[in-house]
Amino acid sequence: MVGRVKSLLGRLKGNEFWLKLAKNVSTIVVGQGGASALNMVTTFLSAGFLGAAGYGSLMIGQTFMQAVDAFLNFQSWQGVIRYGSICQERRDDAGLAATIKAGFFVDIASALMGCAVAFAIVPLVSSLLGWDDVSTLAATIFCFEIAVHVEGTPTGVLSFLTSSNMSPSMRSQWRR
Repeated sequence: MVGRVKSLLGRLKGNEFWLKLAKNVSTIVVGQGGASALNMVTTFLSAGFLGAAGYGSLMIGQTFMQAVDAFLNFQSWQGVIRYGSICQERRDDAGLAATIKAGFFVDIASALMGCAVAFAIVPLVSSLLGWDDVSTLAATIFCFEIAVHVEGTPTGVLSFLTSSNMSPSMRSQWRR
């Protein structure tokens, strides 16, 4: 059995595709596993320091923020990938830059709108669901987080950075 594993590893050692795949998979596993372990430790510490009621209020506020953000935050990465790929095929670096700028504008505008809407509806949702003052305060504080959720365009840009079709001039600009 050990001989077969060594033989398999020997054949894979010279294959660049399998080496890159193994490296990427191990990076993802270590990253996700590490993030999960840190999340678990943070959860235990938070619950221990805040107590059950305090931790529950914190989770109510965070869940409210995530729900509002999911409903109101526009997914600009789809437009960046769609229209950016057209610009990329045409080797239109200025068009690609304009697409990315427009995506950032949409990201920022939808984040600010989501933040404003969240602030406006916290009292209504709080009274409808019977939240206590601490839960309402936690939800109000978490509304600020919505304003900084600008992640659609960076996701689209990352797809261009990994694309082999990017023009050399655009690739050199992104690597600076």
